[in-house]
Amino acid sequence: MVNIKKIFMTFGTLVSLALLIHGCGGGGGGSSTPTAGTASKSAAASSKAIVSALGAASLGTNPTGKPSLKAANVSDEAQVRQALKAFKASLSARKQKALQAATPLTCDTGTGSIDSTGENTPEDPSDDTFTETFDNCTISLGGDTPEPSDDFTFFQNGSLSFAPTTGGFAITFTNFTVRTTSPSGKTESTEDGTMSFSGEDVPCGTEGASFLESGSFTMNFTSTIKLDEDNDGTFEFDEASAMDNLTMTTAEEHTAAPDCTLTKTTFTMNGGTSITDNVNSENSFSATFTDFTMEMTPATVNGVDGDKLSLNGTIAISSSCASGTFTISTPAGEEPFIPADGSCPVSGKFLITSGSTTTAVTFTPTGGIEIDEGNNGSVEQSFTDCESAEVCSTSA
Repeated sequence: MVNIKKIFMTFGTLVSLALLIHGCGGGGGGSSTPTAGTASKSAAASSKAIVSALGAASLGTNPTGKPSLKAANVSDEAQVRQALKAFKASLSARKQKALQAATPLTCDTGTGSIDSTGENTPEDPSDDTFTETFDNCTISLGGDTPEPSDDFTFFQNGSLSFAPTTGGFAITFTNFTVRTTSPSGKTESTEDGTMSFSGEDVPCGTEGASFLESGSFTMNFTSTIKLDEDNDGTFEFDEASAMDNLTMTTAEEHTAAPDCTLTKTTFTMNGGTSITDNVNSENSFSATFTDFTMEMTPATVNGVDGDKLSLNGTIAISSSCASGTFTISTPAGEEPFIPADGSCPVSGKFLITSGSTTTAVTFTPTGGIEIDEGNNGSVEQSFTDCESAEVCSTSA
């Protein structure tokens, strides 16, 4: 049975994952001409959608370790892998009946309850339902946290319901608000709406490996995430997002047992998402995906481990910097390579087409970006790194 107090750390884990993904501005002065910002915005939009979906689907399980309130300087692809790993762990936790309440829930102030079913059938997850309901519930944690010197306070309000479906589950959020406070900062988040998942994490071999060979998500919910890093009352990160009938399929390909090595992870998205950045409005955008595919392939290049990234499909973007409908493709053999310890690609190319204009976005060995408007071999713009290309600017 799970320690009930640890359930409340779940949202902190989700917040940490979501905070890792930073909104990116686009370039191009608001036109529909493909720019470096278009590629950055498209990658950011797809990564945000994936991490949000996987994070929401992981709620209600027993996380491990203390939630980190700091954003990590890692690539979007690494953050997506982290979110997928956490989601798969949540599937395993549900199979192990980790959702069952071991003891009655007690709030230091306010009220809260966790109602669950399935206790009498521990080997059958098909009847595992639970509802968490809170009315200004505050719980203080101390001695049983990974770092006893850190005091954590969790405030929760609203409700979250989980129910199994054929081949998956559904989660309903009703103004589900969580605030975590610790010496290292404060996070606040709210979820409202529904999401569903179908699929299975398939075991491979005898060493505990497993792969999500086929998964499908449908999302209709809004969320807000805020971060006060210094506990001074000012939120350094304050972002609202919405998913409008966003569907996503996930597939992990791998070698056969006993090797069981991951060879490729594919996400395919359709539908809409929007991000509103209340700290920096230039980072706000909305995006609609049409058969938009993101593929991550583990690779070693010149002795360096990392991922090759492929983006293909259509995305309609609206933002203060770049707006329009764009088709993005990745030439075969030129997939951008992102080192495991880096945040920018160091090789490869994307092609971005809008109307009759195609722009090549090429990544340099130093992590920079070169923009070839017209894909004719000339470089019209260059940036020292991918972060520089994400701001609302038309020059390096």
